[in-house]
Amino acid sequence: MKKALALFLATLLVFSSFWTGEIVTTKADTGYVVAETFEIGTAYKFGVQQNGVSSKPLIFITGEMSGYYGATTTDATQAVDVYVEEATGGYYLYYLTAESAKKYICIEINETHINLKYNDAPSNVYQYDADNFLFKSTMGETGDCFLGSTGTYQTIGGYKYDTLSSRYPARLYKEGEVQGGGGGETPSEPPVTATPEEIVTALYALEPGAMLSATTKYTLTGVITAINTAWNAD
Repeated sequence: MKKALALFLATLLVFSSFWTGEIVTTKADTGYVVAETFEIGTAYKFGVQQNGVSSKPLIFITGEMSGYYGATTTDATQAVDVYVEEATGGYYLYYLTAESAKKYICIEINETHINLKYNDAPSNVYQYDADNFLFKSTMGETGDCFLGSTGTYQTIGGYKYDTLSSRYPARLYKEGEVQGGGGGETPSEPPVTATPEEIVTALYALEPGAMLSATTKYTLTGVITAINTAWNAD
């Protein structure tokens, strides 16, 4: 390990002597990505990638209702944190109110309508569909149902599972690196430039076993004016 680090540092120092450009470090965009797996008691956002709208916003539940549907926001800071709780035969979903009381995220059947409801006690059990990263619930004669959105609506309601291909399912979301600047809150930060010498200094400052931040991307830009020494594996 020490030999490899020494070789890398030496390479950077030699490289900097004939590199006329600069090393640009840019922090990867962070936002919200689908939580393909989840942990009990961990906070997530619960929302929908609303692809029916041209801007394809990522909308999260707020804990408020809009008629028979769950109201949403594109601002993750205004969205409630959602948790998974173990239940007999599956899971419950809930969020905490400002008074730290549990509000369960439920599916309820009202005649021909499948509604989202926030209840003080759970009224249905969810099973996790790992193929589609969503929670579904068997609702009597109605069959399997899930929460999501449809058309260009920016609210969340309930739908029969056999209509999944024409809906936008609600899923758990967690903070992570997003690709192409999409997917929830993605702050835009100007690039941070660093010279090769600054990077070498940062490497020497690392504690044993540590590494440079995985959320920082290093990109070399410039023109090679000379190669002083040919590559030698020894």
